[in-house]
Amino acid sequence: MLKEHRAKIGRCYGEDIKVLSYDFLEQEKVVVNILSDLHIGNPLTDEEKIVRYLKYVADHDNYLILNGDLIECVTRTSKGDIYQLRPASPDDQVDRVVDMLEPIRDRILGITSGNHELRSDGHDYSREIANRLGVPHSPSAILYILRVGRKPHNGKPFVYSVYQTHGSGTGTSPGSQAGAMDRYGRSVVADVVIVAHMHNSMVTATNYLIPDLYNKGLMEKRQVVILSPSFMRFGGYAARKGYRPPVMSMQEVVFYGCETVSGKKGGGGVEVRTCL
Repeated sequence: MLKEHRAKIGRCYGEDIKVLSYDFLEQEKVVVNILSDLHIGNPLTDEEKIVRYLKYVADHDNYLILNGDLIECVTRTSKGDIYQLRPASPDDQVDRVVDMLEPIRDRILGITSGNHELRSDGHDYSREIANRLGVPHSPSAILYILRVGRKPHNGKPFVYSVYQTHGSGTGTSPGSQAGAMDRYGRSVVADVVIVAHMHNSMVTATNYLIPDLYNKGLMEKRQVVILSPSFMRFGGYAARKGYRPPVMSMQEVVFYGCETVSGKKGGGGVEVRTCL
């Protein structure tokens, strides 16, 4: 079901960007959940909610994308108070994440690294987690090609593109975060773009006009950009700097094969939901 490809789009393509293809040709829809910024080890992390969401993924036979900052990983030269961590060492935090994800390892489509996993020079803790679980990983970004169901008039699959990267940015207002989401959406015009890092939950939709060389015209392409939130309770530096309390939630994206959002057969489409 899983195929890994080396992209062929010229010099602009980096070797650390992975392209993955998944086939779900016998399914009428595929549901993919998104989690990021778990920050396991931080005393403010709500592990109980994370475990509840992982159980939700398992109980509903959904798939999962993990988009960085799975552990806190405080080092001698980084921000954070090493004396407050539970567990304290990055190795123990990795063990905890692996234990949490092990029951659904076969449902994880891919993992990207966040800035916290890259704090330790020469070692990527997200890569270690992915290797232990046997899951695809990229330190920078993953492009997924999802083929779902079959079109009733020609039997060909509905094909969706999904691009994920942990992201960056220091903006705390909804406007600045929406601007960062737009920046990532313009860099890769996929059907769905997934970013994290900003510890907020937001979904935007944009239409692009793409040259249609086959029909000699323009075609409209709708893109959804998803910002996934963190699982840290309000307190610490967020309280000291006047940040908003986080909305801990989990997004899920439905990729339709034969049925659409309205239940009409044959249309395909993408639907984004939020699990509170």
